[in-house]
Amino acid sequence: KVNQDELKRDNSMLYAEVYADLLLKKQLYKEAIPFVELAAKGQRKKCDKYRFDFVLGQLYQQNGDANNAIASYRRVVKRNPPVEMDFNARLRMNELTPNKKTAIKSLLKMAKDYKYKDQLDQIYTGVGNLYLAEKDTLKAVEHYTLAIEKSTQNNAAKVDVLLTLGDLYYSQRKYAEAQPCYADAVPLLPA
Repeated sequence: KVNQDELKRDNSMLYAEVYADLLLKKQLYKEAIPFVELAAKGQRKKCDKYRFDFVLGQLYQQNGDANNAIASYRRVVKRNPPVEMDFNARLRMNELTPNKKTAIKSLLKMAKDYKYKDQLDQIYTGVGNLYLAEKDTLKAVEHYTLAIEKSTQNNAAKVDVLLTLGDLYYSQRKYAEAQPCYADAVPLLPA
């Protein structure tokens, strides 16, 4: 019932934030993009800017707009966010990069950076996924194995890697290698 044209600038930004939140909760992601864009432009605090840019990147990515998603994630990285958000933005950027060799090189460079030591499993999983997309199963298996070795937590990411590696071995009829992957994944799965 609010008439947008009569709102002051500060109130119109607040309106954009609230309406974007409403559309996201209704899972109307494509319709939310213009409101998230408007809300992102109106943010004054640095932390709010990168949060809105990250959400915007996710929305673009979900709608298949890789170029705008990469641009949004790049803005997040430039604003020097906390390590976790920086890592996730870089990881998503590399997933969307059309040149897979460049993405692999970038991820392996991240693996050498000390600030990402707790995310090594996710980095190697990303590299494995890129090699798998390039149909290089040998390198994919190598990096999935590294991901499992470097994993510091028993979480959903580790389960995904174990199951993916088990499926790769199983499809190659290497049942002896597949069995331990499945056996390690089972206790980590929810009931």
